[in-house]
Amino acid sequence: MNDNEPWPQIGQAMNSHVVRTLARAVGWRLTDMPADLGLPLAGCLYCEANHLLVTTTVGSLAASIAAMDSVLVETRSDALIIRTPAEDAMPGFALGLWHSGRVTWHWMLTLWVDVDAGLWLVPTPDKRDGTAASGFQLTARHLHVEEVPWRTAHERADGLVRAIRLLVHGERSPASGPAGGEDRS
Repeated sequence: MNDNEPWPQIGQAMNSHVVRTLARAVGWRLTDMPADLGLPLAGCLYCEANHLLVTTTVGSLAASIAAMDSVLVETRSDALIIRTPAEDAMPGFALGLWHSGRVTWHWMLTLWVDVDAGLWLVPTPDKRDGTAASGFQLTARHLHVEEVPWRTAHERADGLVRAIRLLVHGERSPASGPAGGEDRS
């Protein structure tokens, strides 16, 4: 056992239901990073199309961000860290974006699914860090940074329900309907 936190907690991305679900829904082609690279890279998957490292943790997102930060500068990659604690049904997300030698981290993010089944990472409902609310649309080739994709609290709730349906039941169809069950199309 390694007492150097967060190393024992980063990795295992290929075994994550959440990673497999996102990769399938967005169209990411993920490959294993070579084990001889050492931690934390050895615990990551890589999507070459959008230069994205994907890893998971059961520990603190803050500690995982600290462990991954210099790796993003070295590899000139973005990173998605998915926190999947056993006691919480919904994963938490941190997104590190590399640009011009610097990394900007966005965390306290959650999955949100739009009416057309597009996937987004958006601020959690309880995010209170004073930063501007941005949404990050997940696509096969790019991470699009945009304003949050809803206009009302009800639309926000509908997207969160669709995200739960995707993660728990694998439902991604826009026909799944909004929160409350009825289809308003």
